[in-house]
Amino acid sequence: MLRNFTVTCFLGSAAAISSQYNVFNMAEQLLGQGASDPTTELTETEPTELAGVTANNWEELEISVDGKPKTVYIASPDWFEGGSSAGADALDIPWGGRVYLAEAPNVDPEAIFKPKLLGGYLEYTVDLSATTCGCVAALYTSLMPGRTPSGDYEPSGDGLYYCDASAVDGNYCPEFDVMEANQWSWRSTAHACTNPTNGHYESCDRSGQCHASHTQLEDNDWGPGSTYKIDTRQPVEVRVDFSKKDGNWASYTVTLS
Repeated sequence: MLRNFTVTCFLGSAAAISSQYNVFNMAEQLLGQGASDPTTELTETEPTELAGVTANNWEELEISVDGKPKTVYIASPDWFEGGSSAGADALDIPWGGRVYLAEAPNVDPEAIFKPKLLGGYLEYTVDLSATTCGCVAALYTSLMPGRTPSGDYEPSGDGLYYCDASAVDGNYCPEFDVMEANQWSWRSTAHACTNPTNGHYESCDRSGQCHASHTQLEDNDWGPGSTYKIDTRQPVEVRVDFSKKDGNWASYTVTLS
């Protein structure tokens, strides 16, 4: 059974909590409008050694960008025990793990993978069969790399320049939660921030806006078991479309099957 979640946010509507928290101001950077082509070749840089991070030790992940195969790297601290075998198109993330996708196999804040999503879509398959109550599997975009008030790169607590809308282990930056989910729940959320100074954000909309949630479905639409239309014990197909109008982010649609 195919189900659609659709949330539309219009410029100037109640979806903008204030002029400082305008989801459309965020979209141009966070979703990649006007960004460089993700297939553009990057300039080689010297590997950087940071505490808890080993350069040139990241596994490969095969994805598709605009219908063409692309290799990205699983950027992670040394303690991370998940990952994927070289060349594989699947990624295992254990409890408490956090990884990022990079264009190069070394610690380079300029090599963070930044696909152009505005006007396009993201599609993947997720296995939530082991993710039960009290645990959340998350997939999201954030405007990494984080920066200090002076505009310098901020390595963050894990040494990988992390930032998000809650300043977890780093500092603030815009964030879009594609998926926060387990067997019983699903939520997608946009988080905007105040206008930056030198690329540094002072605060963000931590609660988010424009939510797409399992609560918008019927009780038997999402859950573990054959009585649910989407049985979360089985792999779930996910597609998120990012629509624009007059150059602005107009809506996003989450399709689960």
